[in-house]
Amino acid sequence: MTRYQYERSSIPFEILQNADDAVVEYQDMLRAEHRPLMPQADIGHFVIADTDQGLMLMHWGRPINYTGKHQSYRAEFAKDLERMLMLGASAKESEDGVTGKFGLGFKSVLLATDRPIVASGDLHFEIVAGCLPQRAELSPSGKSRAALYKRANLRSTVIELPLAEKASSAALMHRFVSLVGVCSVFTRQVKHIEVNGEPHSWTPDRLLEASAAWCELGQIQVPTKRGQVPTRLLTLRCNLGAVAVRLDGKAIQFDREADYPVPAIWVTEPTRGTAASGVLLNADFEIDTGRGSLPQGTASKRNHDLARKLAKSVAPVMGELIEKSSNDWLTWSSRLATTPQCSAADFWYAAWSVMFGEAISEDASQDVQLTSALIKELFGQVLDRTGVVPNGMPGSLSAFAAQTQLRLSINCSRLHSVLPALAAWPSFVSVYPLSAWCGEDVAAWIQGRSTPDEDCSIEELDRSSLMNALGPDRRLGAEQISDLASIIIAWPKGPTEEQGWRNELATIQLKSRSGAWRPAGHIFFDAPGEGNLLAQFAPEEVLLDEAYSAQQGAWQVICQYLSARVFQAQDLARWCLAAEEERRHLVVKWLSTNLDA
Repeated sequence: MTRYQYERSSIPFEILQNADDAVVEYQDMLRAEHRPLMPQADIGHFVIADTDQGLMLMHWGRPINYTGKHQSYRAEFAKDLERMLMLGASAKESEDGVTGKFGLGFKSVLLATDRPIVASGDLHFEIVAGCLPQRAELSPSGKSRAALYKRANLRSTVIELPLAEKASSAALMHRFVSLVGVCSVFTRQVKHIEVNGEPHSWTPDRLLEASAAWCELGQIQVPTKRGQVPTRLLTLRCNLGAVAVRLDGKAIQFDREADYPVPAIWVTEPTRGTAASGVLLNADFEIDTGRGSLPQGTASKRNHDLARKLAKSVAPVMGELIEKSSNDWLTWSSRLATTPQCSAADFWYAAWSVMFGEAISEDASQDVQLTSALIKELFGQVLDRTGVVPNGMPGSLSAFAAQTQLRLSINCSRLHSVLPALAAWPSFVSVYPLSAWCGEDVAAWIQGRSTPDEDCSIEELDRSSLMNALGPDRRLGAEQISDLASIIIAWPKGPTEEQGWRNELATIQLKSRSGAWRPAGHIFFDAPGEGNLLAQFAPEEVLLDEAYSAQQGAWQVICQYLSARVFQAQDLARWCLAAEEERRHLVVKWLSTNLDA
């Protein structure tokens, strides 16, 4: 069994999967016989309890070797016991609505005990030497335990595992206890799991249905590095599987530092692959025996195809949930267990952020690649349906934005302090309306979707974007000095940033006293020293409009990055000769100071 990647900790998961399959099969038999189905509250239970000899596992699904009768008769079920004892033998198919298909699940118990005892319906036996059944009864402790859970009109299956040491039971159960809450979410029929008297149930509120998919919200226990904590799961479901996100007011990540973190990929029961960051996927993915990992090659392609189908199937219900909640957030904030103070845009931005997680590397695991492919497909499908996306902007700027209107992406963490000044600059907002803004992560989601929109062009905010607010000729009028200075003051500091401002501001034009616009390097500013002297006889076409100096503080912020004024010798000579008589003494003074230069 270890060669097939099974471990002792696999045992309770494998028996739970068998139990879930058995319940599915028994309900199918009742359906085939046109009899009422058993209430899930009765049949959908799984119990694990310590006994004096070791461990007992119990369910109420189809008993071993029970074939049904009349319309429900299945001849292959008569060989259940035989298949349980043969490596790789299984009659299960995914088309039957069951999960296990390797024929190895029950055999995992042999990793913990060499004489498991089974009482299922009329069959009572133990397994000797790993392959020989012989009649046997549960231990007195096992019988008394099983009697506590007797249910009317249902026959139970009890598996008792005699263990050499009591500590063996705790070690075998540790991972299962950590993940049992999530197990109850993804099992098909078993929704109530009890471990030594402690119940774990998935009894969610169904929020919405759309196009054969539905959305539900429920509470479970999840593992963290501090132990088990209660949390809510927002789950999107369809007949292909489920996508689940953890909520605590808003979407939050799973704790990857827990002793047994929640894995990202589930096939009814957990795989042992990459720990989940923000989203859980459950579907009939192809996995290696022992649930160790996802396969590569053609099996990986089939898994990706299934993931995309799952995304397309649940997209309608997620799209409708986004639309309904954004239109009536007061009602839906309560239903989603958050507060009206958290806006609908904030809530759904957090959900997408957690689902997308960090950018994946080229050598990412199959689990990570599969999750990323599904989320990209889901995002694209939802975006096509709704046409809107949370813009990812902070505070009062947070809103839903139409994808077709988005033109500017902003690194909100780096430029957070710049945003108020940016939003208050009329010239900038006229070029880039607030409805066109989004966070750079939102822009990356849109541009990285599985079927990218070739017409989607979202510019990244930088200094060049700021200059676009000045028009095609980059004319910086005196009325815009204060706005631009406020942005420069709030902009991140550093040597490269200063040079960046010098490069951009070298391209602007300023207004002269004559009313003409001239490049910043061809106009005199009010500055101390010889500049003032020359400015007193230079023509007005090269002198800065006095309106700039009226905002002295803001002008100095910009002036420090402007390039030096450069004039040709012939221009200077012409100004000297053209100076009015009352200003010629200034010319003489300037020449005496600068002639050698």
